[in-house]
Amino acid sequence: MGRMLGPFQTPPLPNFRCSGLGLVPKHDGGWRAIYYLSAPYGSSINDSINPEDYALSYCSVDDAFAIVSALGKGTIMAKIDLRIALRLVPVRPEDWNLLDDFFTAGSPGTEECSDNLQAMLSLYNNINAPVKTSKIEGPSTRLTFLGIVIDTENMTASISPERKADLILSIQSLMKKDKCTKHQLLSLVGKVSFAYKMHQVALAGGPIGLDIGFSHTDQVTK
Repeated sequence: MGRMLGPFQTPPLPNFRCSGLGLVPKHDGGWRAIYYLSAPYGSSINDSINPEDYALSYCSVDDAFAIVSALGKGTIMAKIDLRIALRLVPVRPEDWNLLDDFFTAGSPGTEECSDNLQAMLSLYNNINAPVKTSKIEGPSTRLTFLGIVIDTENMTASISPERKADLILSIQSLMKKDKCTKHQLLSLVGKVSFAYKMHQVALAGGPIGLDIGFSHTDQVTK
């Protein structure tokens, strides 16, 4: 499909950089490609990019909370997920900045959210951007966004069942080992930190209440 060239006996381009490439499993059974653009240190692709000129902010759970807080109880929500977003726009790779997870919402009792969703779907159809139809949710007062179940009728948020089960399984798996790799430990730390951050939002009196979703029967013992 024209996405690969080489191998080359000599660097094919001026200022050529070679970065690490890896794969991590996705929750749907697929694989996510990881491009390590921060290596080699001192001469990587990221070292040559000025963060002030090319800053990029992804939509976060905090952004969704802020929107729901502003619109109030009963907010209607929707989300869209694009497939292989970085392969869709024919521009220089260093200029790629198309995001692939989108959240929208509208005032309770209105068609605002539905109109927003249809406008986005129409736009993606016009630019031939493939949408993961299985990942479209809404318009609804309850949906899962970035692993968090947001319920605007009860104004609560909770870790999704999938994330909860994955976290418990990861802890149980690691507790059976006498030792682990750095990658395994960091992976677990990341998952626990995510759950803890959500708990801190609730303790800090965040924009909406938060139900972590764990009960006494979820305790992990060795």
